[in-house]
Parts: sequence; C-alpha cells; structure tokens
Amino acid sequence: MNVSRLLGLLLCASFFASCEQDEPTDYLQIQWRFYSSRVLVLGNQAACNYQVKPADMDFEPSASCQDDDVYDFSNGKDLVIYNGAKQCTSTEPATVTKAYERRGDKLTIGGQEYTIVRLTKDTLTVSYCAPLASATGYTQGKVGMKLVRK
Repeated sequence: MNVSRLLGLLLCASFFASCEQDEPTDYLQIQWRFYSSRVLVLGNQAACNYQVKPADMDFEPSASCQDDDVYDFSNGKDLVIYNGAKQCTSTEPATVTKAYERRGDKLTIGGQEYTIVRLTKDTLTVSYCAPLASATGYTQGKVGMKLVRK
C-alpha cells in the first residue's frame, strides 16, 4: 500500500473517531418538567460535601406544588421557570427568569451553584447545598432535584 493511500485512510479513520468522541447535543438546553426533590443529607456545613448519586433521586415523587412547573433552558443564557397552576405561595409569579451558566458539571443559576448529577436526553438531576430553618436543628442540607424531559 502506498503512503498516500495509507495517509488517506488514517485521516478518514481519525475523522470518524473524532465524530464518535464528540459530546452529543447539549441536552441541557431544552424544556424540563419538575419531577421531584428531596433533602438528602442534613447537618452542618459538612452535609454539603455529600456527593449525590443518581440513585439518590430514583424514587416516586410525592405531590408537590412544583409538580406542574417547567424549567426552560433553551435560550442558552436565561432559565425561564414557568410556575404551573399549583402555586406554592399566593404571591408566586407565573414566570421567573434567572441567568444561568454551565461549566462542566457545575450550573450556576441566579448566583446559586448546582452540581449536575445526571444529564441525559430524558433526565436532569442536580444537587445543591441549602441553608435550613433553625427549627429543624440543622444548619445545612444537601438537596437533590430531578427534572424530566417535557
């Protein structure tokens, strides 16, 4: 086999290999429907160090005022949250817009940092550390939130 033919085959092979290694379409930038959330770990600041696993969010959701909320990441820089008909408070607005930025597995929404635990074409699971009301006896909680493709 001559050198130019071998070089051509190597270029074709590297082209197809690079296509297979590229990340798929950014699944984040679509509309997601709220599925469930839960406090996974309670405690002090150390609770925030808990590494959430996808299995932590594999459960049937309980009824929530967020059940019909939609999270729209489709424009690439602003998250639009469409609060559904089930209101969590009497003053809840119909929509809320917050700037967001993704860097690797970190997602910053309106200044709050979230960790992407799972992102597939059908599921988005994130976690974040949240301060808790003093009545709980804990100061911090690790919260997981699961969204499903709308």
